[in-house]
Amino acid sequence: MRTIPAALAAHYLLAKTTVAHGLRITRKGDGVVKAYTSHHADSVISGVTYLASPGVDVSQLSQSAGSAVGTMELRALRVGDVFTLQEILSRIWENADYTVFRYNYASVSDGIDTLSTGTVGEITIKRSEVILELRDLRQYIAHNVGSLSSKT
Repeated sequence: MRTIPAALAAHYLLAKTTVAHGLRITRKGDGVVKAYTSHHADSVISGVTYLASPGVDVSQLSQSAGSAVGTMELRALRVGDVFTLQEILSRIWENADYTVFRYNYASVSDGIDTLSTGTVGEITIKRSEVILELRDLRQYIAHNVGSLSSKT
């Protein structure tokens, strides 16, 4: 069960809300961060600037019940909007950590409502469109760890 900050929960109850989605991707090793928002203007949250352009659309976020892995695809219009071609080919963003959340863009201090966390899966290019697979933390439950052997 997720915890929603009190000020943000109160905002959700209003007839008109000012809610946007944020996506933060943190590369392992060197900690480089890329951050995007669905709001039409950049937002600064906890010292990180979330860019409105190219922005993010989280409409394809799928949450699964039980231990099924939830995934989301992030699509960028062109190579270079989010990741350069060199970054994609060198695979330096694969296995990076991500967080998808909601926040009140009119009052960022209300806190964030985390919807999904996990790691970046494959990054592919299809007709100059970049597709980024985001896998939630349940992927680690679904993968076998270790090996099995016998005398024969």
